Amino acid sequence: MDIAIAYMGAGIGFGLTVIGAGIGIGRLAAAIAEGVARQPSASGQITGAAYLPLFLLEGVAILAAIFGLLIGYYIAYYAGLLLHHRRALSTIQTKQRS
Repeated sequence: MDIAIAYMGAGIGFGLTVIGAGIGIGRLAAAIAEGVARQPSASGQITGAAYLPLFLLEGVAILAAIFGLLIGYYIAYYAGLLLHHRRALSTIQTKQRS
């Protein structure tokens, strides 16, 4: 049960990060389109200045995906170890009783 809650927390955190990055990229693209519509002659400068924040937002989304997967694997690995140790302890205790 605890493992499922941990997976759900990692998934929700990953999802919120990706949604936030998507909203940020969308707002940035809308601002670029509005700036180019207002000043078509400065379109090269506007798009050039917008590349860095766009790449940074994309990098945040990629890092969130990587960290979400790593956290999920970490939880699964250590939960499996704990389950194995609990089973081993219970078999040792039952052997000691008999």
